[in-house]
Amino acid sequence: MSAAGSERDVELRDPAYVAKLLPFLKLAMKGWFRSSVTGMDKVPDGGALMVSNHSGGLLAMDVPILAVAFADEFGVERPLHVLAHDMLFTGAADLASGARALVEAGAGCVAVTQGARGALVVTRDEVIEVPAYAVDVVDTTGCGDAFSAGFVLGRAQGRSLADSAALGCATAAQVAGGLGTDAGAYDLAAVEAFMAVTPTR
Repeated sequence: MSAAGSERDVELRDPAYVAKLLPFLKLAMKGWFRSSVTGMDKVPDGGALMVSNHSGGLLAMDVPILAVAFADEFGVERPLHVLAHDMLFTGAADLASGARALVEAGAGCVAVTQGARGALVVTRDEVIEVPAYAVDVVDTTGCGDAFSAGFVLGRAQGRSLADSAALGCATAAQVAGGLGTDAGAYDLAAVEAFMAVTPTR
């Protein structure tokens, strides 16, 4: 995969096809799932990164729900490019190779969860494996989102990639130990205290 290849994929997008598909997608998202998205008016012109939170079920509905809201706000001409699909379609045989392909395509850093194996962080210069914390797993719904929150907070605080990924893994472990995405209540101090006493796998 190359940056040029990525740009070609976006250029091949057919707004007329999107316009034909949109009424059916809207019927499902708004009629059946009763979706509601707010804040689309805050999306800036040009490129923007939006992170959505999904249900963790068999089929995550965050992408089609966002697609409908995005098209309602900006029309079908403005493309919505979903990054998760890039990882799926890199053609890589393993996660590390897929992450490297995304870095080669222009991403500065790719951080990916690996379930019980922890997380993988790939940049142009390094590949970092961070182990998961040893917890009794009850439900993994929301663990990826929790990891992202911890990782992004760590980077915002100036932590290293490895330390940020460890914070992400610890945050995910808080969620994995309870049922559902809102299991328990914790803050940064609680997560750091957990990290200090909990072994990794």
